[in-house]
Amino acid sequence: MTDSTRTGPDPIAQAAAYQQSLLAALGDDDPADVQAEAPGTIRALLADAGPQLRTRPAPREWSAPIAAARWRAPRTTRGVMASSAPASSSYARVSVP
Repeated sequence: MTDSTRTGPDPIAQAAAYQQSLLAALGDDDPADVQAEAPGTIRALLADAGPQLRTRPAPREWSAPIAAARWRAPRTTRGVMASSAPASSSYARVSVP
């Protein structure tokens, strides 16, 4: 999203206002419940998208699968970083000259 299309507070410059806008969007829903239900909701939306699924809304905008992959990436990264074991033992075998 470009600054010209932003409709809410800037998440960096106006962090507290951005957080409040997200909480307001939840209404009476519990944030933990919404977060827990999000993967199923996203899967259902993607399944219902039909042939428009891979269509970019604008040349520089993401298609739905690209956006969904970006939503998943931080969750996957947190899981890897939180693990007490290395993600791959191959890192130990790499020698750097």
